[in-house]
Amino acid sequence: METGVGVELELSLRIAPPDRILLDSPAKIRPEIERAIASGVHVNLDNLQEVARVAAMRPRLAKGQVIGL
Repeated sequence: METGVGVELELSLRIAPPDRILLDSPAKIRPEIERAIASGVHVNLDNLQEVARVAAMRPRLAKGQVIGL
């Protein structure tokens, strides 16, 4: 299930398991990326700023976390 940020992500987490959700939005902010990663949601990164944000979170990434570019 592809989802956006904010309320859309929260609703998706209520109706689908996290490993079936893909967060894909062109303007994700750090708390939204952190929420998705902490929940086990797959994340597509859309720009170098998002890559840098996730790189800073690397120690907290779960083994097998799916991050797409």
